[in-house]
Amino acid sequence: MRYLRLGRQFDAAFIHDAISYLKTIEDLHLAIRTAYIHCREGGVALFCPDHISDTFSPYTKHGGHDKEKRGLRYLEWIWDPDPNDSSYVMDMVYLLKDGEKSQLQE
Repeated sequence: MRYLRLGRQFDAAFIHDAISYLKTIEDLHLAIRTAYIHCREGGVALFCPDHISDTFSPYTKHGGHDKEKRGLRYLEWIWDPDPNDSSYVMDMVYLLKDGEKSQLQE
């Protein structure tokens, strides 16, 4: 999204949660420029990050699915070790089960 050049323009450009993976202001500027280059005159660009600093609140999510002898569990933990900078941390854990025995058992 920083360097893509399609050689054509559109009425709108939409960057969803992937923009959250950008780590620097320079990368953000490059992504905004890419959207601008791909918008026709009078077009719009919509940027939808997962979080913004004004409304950020730490949280966790968890869940999973089972089907026959297979299963998956996940834990997502979003937190901010330094509220004075422009980043946050997302830790994710996945547990997979395939068969009758846990892979952790000997």
